[in-house]
Amino acid sequence: MSSVSLFLDQLKKNPRAKVIITLGGFSTVVGYIAQNLSITGSANWSAPSNELIDSINAVANEATTLLNRFTGVDKKGGIPTIQMVDAISTAQVYGGSDPFSFAVNLVFVSARATDNVTYYVKTLIGATQPTGELTGGLPTKITPPLGYVRGKSFAAVAGVVGVSIGGWFATGPRMLVRSASFEFSKQVTPLGRPLFAAGQVEFISYRMLSAAEISGMFR
Repeated sequence: MSSVSLFLDQLKKNPRAKVIITLGGFSTVVGYIAQNLSITGSANWSAPSNELIDSINAVANEATTLLNRFTGVDKKGGIPTIQMVDAISTAQVYGGSDPFSFAVNLVFVSARATDNVTYYVKTLIGATQPTGELTGGLPTKITPPLGYVRGKSFAAVAGVVGVSIGGWFATGPRMLVRSASFEFSKQVTPLGRPLFAAGQVEFISYRMLSAAEISGMFR
């Protein structure tokens, strides 16, 4: 048995490596995770606006000027104007979090002679492309990939993706396919199709998720 065949055989026998991707309720893709899983979460933080600090200083200085005039000490020099900057005024401001994202390195294997790994690859590539006829004369309506609909409530959202890996990670229908890139093997099955396909799929959540929602993905 070649090293490639041995590697593929080991993948197929490892249930913890199985990846199941459910695409918008239309189709399911089953593959195997080939490398470590990379996940990303990021928050947006920003410093307070200088305009806010300047406006506070302007109000304070205007009040000081009026006080000097009222007390008559402005002719004697009065209370000097001040520049107010304290530590708390420099505290960062939370501006929301970016969508949760992760990338999975996948291998699709032709376990039987009749299997066709091109089906899995074209399904995932199709999840990044719009539907609708783009050729011809008059412009036609373009529908987002997998018929994605934002909806006005969580229940009305359509065309989202769920991903599960082994028995330890499952997103539920919260994801979108950001990108998919694959290579087909030069080795082929008895029917002349690629023996396997390997590549990477990147997913992002369709909305900002809470810490509890992300934590609940891990088992």
